[in-house]
Amino acid sequence: NQLANTPIHPQVTYRADKSSNKQSTYKILLDNIEGKKVHGWVSIPNCPGPFPAILDLPPFGRQTIGPSTDMANRGAITVAISVHDYDVEQMVPDNIAYKPQDSFKDRNTNYFKWSILGCLRAIDFIFTLEQFDGQNLGVTGVSQGGGLSIITAGLDNRVKYMVQGLAALSQHH
Repeated sequence: NQLANTPIHPQVTYRADKSSNKQSTYKILLDNIEGKKVHGWVSIPNCPGPFPAILDLPPFGRQTIGPSTDMANRGAITVAISVHDYDVEQMVPDNIAYKPQDSFKDRNTNYFKWSILGCLRAIDFIFTLEQFDGQNLGVTGVSQGGGLSIITAGLDNRVKYMVQGLAALSQHH
């Protein structure tokens, strides 16, 4: 499997401006297949662990992605990622974002190939965290993030919980 043969090479940078007395937030950059990157955030509670973890997947769009600190404030590691190979703090340019003409007939050229593998790579990263309890992992998202949550939970048996809303990517036309 291509992803399994790609080292994660996590780059983790502490962000005091996104942290609080209840949680510490870090900007993350992970290696994905074919030289692509997974950009995101991890927020970790500032109390003794181990903790469950939640992967928060984004809705459709080119918008910036912020950290999901609410659940970290309540005692769960949260990882929020973008599905674009682009800095989470910048609007994604049109020439980098997915296009409506992306073919759903060829999984090797469809933009969501890298997005879905990015979700799985984020799970690989969660399992490297010493604060993670190693068992209780959930995925969540709305719209595109809801569809990606369903796909991610279906592909990776390490996911024990899934909450989605208004799942896109579920059209069967």
